[in-house]
Amino acid sequence: MTISRTAHDSLKQDIFERSIDSWLETYTTTPQFHPRNRFIDDVKASIPQDVLNNEGWQSIIISTKAGRGEDLIYVKLPEISTAIINAAKKVGPSFCTTNFPPGTIQKTNGCQLDIRVLPNKPHISCYTIGEYDVPSDTPVARPLAQSPRGTTQQPTADHELAQDTRRIVAIAPSRAHGCVKFDEFKICEGATEIMYKDSRRQFIFAFTIDGDTVSLWNFNRGHVCRSEPFNLHEEPQHLIQFLLFLDSATAEQLGYDPTIIRHLVDSLGGNKLISYEYIVEGKSYLTEGNPISESVAYHLVSRATRVWEAREILSGKGKKPLKLSDSCYVLKDAWQYSDRRLERDIQKDIFKELKDIDDEGNTNHTTEAKNYFMTIMHDWHVESNGISDTSFELPIGHQNTSLTGIEQELAKTLAAGSQRSSMSARDSTHYSHFAPNFTPRPDVKHHTCSHVRTVYAEVCYSMYELSDYKTVFLALKDIVTGAGLGSLFTPKPHSLNLQA
Repeated sequence: MTISRTAHDSLKQDIFERSIDSWLETYTTTPQFHPRNRFIDDVKASIPQDVLNNEGWQSIIISTKAGRGEDLIYVKLPEISTAIINAAKKVGPSFCTTNFPPGTIQKTNGCQLDIRVLPNKPHISCYTIGEYDVPSDTPVARPLAQSPRGTTQQPTADHELAQDTRRIVAIAPSRAHGCVKFDEFKICEGATEIMYKDSRRQFIFAFTIDGDTVSLWNFNRGHVCRSEPFNLHEEPQHLIQFLLFLDSATAEQLGYDPTIIRHLVDSLGGNKLISYEYIVEGKSYLTEGNPISESVAYHLVSRATRVWEAREILSGKGKKPLKLSDSCYVLKDAWQYSDRRLERDIQKDIFKELKDIDDEGNTNHTTEAKNYFMTIMHDWHVESNGISDTSFELPIGHQNTSLTGIEQELAKTLAAGSQRSSMSARDSTHYSHFAPNFTPRPDVKHHTCSHVRTVYAEVCYSMYELSDYKTVFLALKDIVTGAGLGSLFTPKPHSLNLQA
């Protein structure tokens, strides 16, 4: 069994712990589940005694007495979930009526958790829900060009089915190792893989079981937070609320970005390829080919930057062919610290100050500098329903923690190896060079992050795509020249106001 060291190393400084009540309030908040509504208590009382009574969950107790351990508990959860759903429908007949938008998960009344393993990762279980929704063919006025960044790895419909991570609502170890630290390594790896493979994923849930205790997890771009362990027999209401949330939540509440839509389009090579439609300030852009850059997105708690070549969707939706712009643009999707200034605002200040210098010294720095800076068309804090998209905040009182019992010796034995995104132009061996040796930070702080989307008028290329050393050195020379002009700019004082 191979467990990714990269996933472990990149997360070990970003894990926080909070009480189970606080965790549920933050990550599974719905008006229906609020304690004052007593919905969870009523559901608990409505579960049949042969499923849950004062002793706890009967099927789990029987399995534990038979010596089957945590493995059987994970397998029994879908069965328990079904009993909880049936009880919830008795208490509230309208329960579980959520319908997902096209391109994500299709849910119907009576849907329930199912369990399977993550593709290529048999040691990671995925709790799935609903039916997989293959994106319907999206007609385009003219086929898209196949990516010069690795056409053989361009995602196709068949590959999407084989690598189906779109129905996953939570993950857990598929086989309990008998050691909590190994189980936690597994879910860190699983969360990293899923968040990397699907551009629309903003966060994902997980859970681990140790004997009779359960810990719930949330992995997002700003941090990782796990709950304090709770006893699933003595405090069954916590498990009830978590499983009910997974079944009744909307796609957005389960971590899907509503401003990104998958399409299945024709390519010049005759294949059906997956493209993403990104919404930016009321306009839509359709990605073309593989990302220009996405390696940073593999690190879960990070800026998760993805850079695409894209065309604006001028018209057409539904059955009408999409009419795309003749011009190509570059679209950057990233998470940055919430109080960081937008790139467009910084660029405006640079040009303004350079103009002031030109006026005083009869120079031409402003015109020269514009040759070294990309033209920003949009620089937008992503919004959904009028609300800015930010990572979860941690309230005062959270505790910084680490993975349970991680020893230095264990970390050295873990092999680096991961199934990378099919959208990548480079194979998985390339990414081994990106696995940094993260050094411990003496004062770990939590940073709330904002989701920012930027569109540039010019098309850029990755340094890895440059064909010869002459071009590489010319590019480096331009970088140095542009940096020299930028150094004439005096940045405004800026405080991050980081939360402790």
